[in-house]
Amino acid sequence: MSYTRKCNDFIVFVNCVSNPELNYEMYYQDIENKIMSDEYKPKTTMESLIKMIVLSFDCDDNYGEYDENTGCGGYGNEFALEECFRYIEEHGGYAEFDYYC
Repeated sequence: MSYTRKCNDFIVFVNCVSNPELNYEMYYQDIENKIMSDEYKPKTTMESLIKMIVLSFDCDDNYGEYDENTGCGGYGNEFALEECFRYIEEHGGYAEFDYYC
């Protein structure tokens, strides 16, 4: 799947093997429940926070075995909630994804 995203003045083209929109719809409630159970209060909106989490994690660079030369991979071969939550933790927590784009 390919798509473009406009973020402020930048237009980003993403060519992704997976489908972030489908994963967003499938996992929205589970991610929301985890955020609420962790008692994090979004500065933006819950919807925006979850969109940024899914779009950041659901990237080809995060899939597969970790490659020391490129720094890519390490989260398995498909979107998995446990790996998504590990990604959030390893990248500074929810606050790192809590912005509008």
